[in-house]
Amino acid sequence: MARANGQTGSIGRLYSVLTGQPSAVLLLGAGASLRSGIPLAGGVVEKAARWAFARDHGRSEDDPRLQRSDWLPWLRKLPWYDDSNTFADNYPSVVEQLLQPRQSRAEFFRKLLNPGVDPSLGYEKLAEFLHVGPIKTILTTNFDAILPQVRAIKRRPHVIDVIQTAADYTKFSTIPQHPQLVYLHGSVDHYTDKNLIREVQRLDEPIIPMLIPLLRDHPLVIIGYRGSEPSVMRHLLMNNAETTNNFRHGIFWCKLKGDDTDAPLVDELATMLGSNFTTVEIDGFDELFSRDLWNLHLDGHKQALSVPTPIDTYQPSPAPTYEMSVIEEAKTEEFDWAVLRARIVQYCQALQISVPLRCRPECGWNSVARSPVT
Repeated sequence: MARANGQTGSIGRLYSVLTGQPSAVLLLGAGASLRSGIPLAGGVVEKAARWAFARDHGRSEDDPRLQRSDWLPWLRKLPWYDDSNTFADNYPSVVEQLLQPRQSRAEFFRKLLNPGVDPSLGYEKLAEFLHVGPIKTILTTNFDAILPQVRAIKRRPHVIDVIQTAADYTKFSTIPQHPQLVYLHGSVDHYTDKNLIREVQRLDEPIIPMLIPLLRDHPLVIIGYRGSEPSVMRHLLMNNAETTNNFRHGIFWCKLKGDDTDAPLVDELATMLGSNFTTVEIDGFDELFSRDLWNLHLDGHKQALSVPTPIDTYQPSPAPTYEMSVIEEAKTEEFDWAVLRARIVQYCQALQISVPLRCRPECGWNSVARSPVT
């Protein structure tokens, strides 16, 4: 997948983009979820063809005797199937033609997206990056709920605002307080048929003006995405290049090392953006987050902790204000315990941590006017 224009970047530069300011926006494709048990487009085609063949021939889709040699010749004889293209290129047609009726399609994807496989280490480390703060917004073309699952298991980050339908658009922000996950094509629980040929051409119209300010004012990092959908490549990116000042903060496209797959829409975008388009070669989504970026993150902390301050040259900084100066020989009895306990409760609620037992109303403290429990 050689780029006609643009430039080549390193993992180190990518780390600087992801942890710098303005904060980067991530766009995740199917490649990010592969090791979490979610197949790529070509794998979905195989499973869909097997499922449809079993249905049409009165067999169970779970029949272990059902082989590729059974359903593949049948698939190739279907008049709409393009045998000159790859499975992945036939993806929209296969979903539209074989996964019918609509409810059957939804059930197929629900089963497909719940493989019973633990989330990969890459997603766990991505959740950590969301927790510590440098990444605030993730866009995804996927339907899976892997990242919310990791958050529920690891409790990191504390909150993710999930935006799946038009009803959720009110939660979207260009300066989010909490990390936000935006499903560009909806999610499997709010199925919108975005796999259909006519509907992968464009995104929902209301979401475009929401995303444009974000893409104009932040770098965009794309990982695990083939770049084959006109809805994202044209409707969202190319058609809005001028509005975003040619993505002045840059688009950083992560591609697998050694991957020479043709990607005409990606080449077209690279040519359009010139030096604002950067290609970064990676070993994979999981290697990138769990190894490369995480090691750089740890190294940064080690360097920050290893800078010594010579004892003989250390001078304590003066208090910035009178209120921040040290009170010599102060006693705890002089504290305003009512205000102090009220502050502790407020801080615990803001940080979403448990309130200390002696600060809880049910333990004898139920108003700021009450004396401290001893």
